[in-house]
Amino acid sequence: MLGLDLNGGQSAGPLLCSSDDDTFLCRDAILVTLLNWGSSVFAGFVVFGIIGFMAEQLSLDVKDVAVKGE
Repeated sequence: MLGLDLNGGQSAGPLLCSSDDDTFLCRDAILVTLLNWGSSVFAGFVVFGIIGFMAEQLSLDVKDVAVKGE
């Protein structure tokens, strides 16, 4: 969960600083930040869903399916 917080922080600061006076630019900056965060969450569900499915099909634990470097 910390990775999601850091990912959102990297895009939120510069975008919000660049949206100083323009209301539409501020709205767009917030939208891009939320889309960035949302795509990260979605990607996490996809990756771990696939790993969980592989573990189920192979009758293994997740830790045995996701071996580093293999």
